[in-house]
Amino acid sequence: MTKYRNVVITGGISIMNKNNQFGNYFLDFNSKNCKFENAEEIFQNILKEKELTDKKIKELVLEKPHNVSAEFSMLKGLENEDLLDDFISVSIIHSETVEGKLSALMNKKIIESIYGAEVSLKNVFRCAYHFSRDEQILYIYEIWLSHDEYEKDCDLIKKGKKSLNMNKSEMFDLGYNS
Repeated sequence: MTKYRNVVITGGISIMNKNNQFGNYFLDFNSKNCKFENAEEIFQNILKEKELTDKKIKELVLEKPHNVSAEFSMLKGLENEDLLDDFISVSIIHSETVEGKLSALMNKKIIESIYGAEVSLKNVFRCAYHFSRDEQILYIYEIWLSHDEYEKDCDLIKKGKKSLNMNKSEMFDLGYNS
């Protein structure tokens, strides 16, 4: 049976939901006064102020593993189906917002703690995609890592000098559904 060793997750902000284990730790946080560039410092301050030690984080996750985040639930689902390799590498692709970065940092800390995984973060400005409900497949046609790249491509598309290949038959299949 094929097991996942490298996992790519699109990160959201579900971890900040007050109904999840870590949501209450972010209630006092106001992103309007924060800059994306300072997100790591803000995250470290939240951990310190709320006394969220590695031990406390593990306790909260083990107490209610189904109430952590969508990202953690996805990994937990793979683990429950015995689809995770013994050592995994996880890439979390998050939005270029303070909330997106904070959520990714919290998920990173949790995943490293629970799974001993190597976790990397990458912010994405925007992507062009289509989710096929019938096939249960997410087709990603283009990813822009910065506003500048996005604006440049939009300008080229407007001028007819670039187009997005949205032909699903030309996309590669990782073979997990075969």
